[in-house]
Amino acid sequence: MCVVAIVDKDSLSLLVTKDGPGDKLLLSWIEDQHGVLAISDTKFYPNEVINSRAILELFGRYEQGGNLKKIQGKEILDAEKQIPKRSQGRRSNDSYILALALASGARVLCSNDKKLHSDFKNEEILPKFGNKKRTLYPTNGTRKQRRDFLYKHRCTKHE
Repeated sequence: MCVVAIVDKDSLSLLVTKDGPGDKLLLSWIEDQHGVLAISDTKFYPNEVINSRAILELFGRYEQGGNLKKIQGKEILDAEKQIPKRSQGRRSNDSYILALALASGARVLCSNDKKLHSDFKNEEILPKFGNKKRTLYPTNGTRKQRRDFLYKHRCTKHE
């Protein structure tokens, strides 16, 4: 089973920066097919990102290489209906990311949003995927912490 990851719009620099590639460890993890990046075909990322040639090329490469899991808008809408409202204990305003996680089976979240972290790991909001808990990529961790994390979270077909 492959590990699916989501990169929140606040952490897109993990994928690309204005100077080139982002987090090389994360990018290698995806390119080496140890993980898959989940995105939606609906407009989630801001226009300046959608208009970013580097992001679109990266998504295109990942899609061709089987490293991208594209979730259809209808699946996102159906999943959003299953996510509790903020008035029901949810802390973040990121129902889209939570719905993408539910629809894609994402187990890894790359984000700097503390409220979203809490919701992503809350099993009342997002149940476990199989017997696996959802977890957070250490975006601000050391190179060793990020490498160790990615080593522990790999597609089982490579083990």
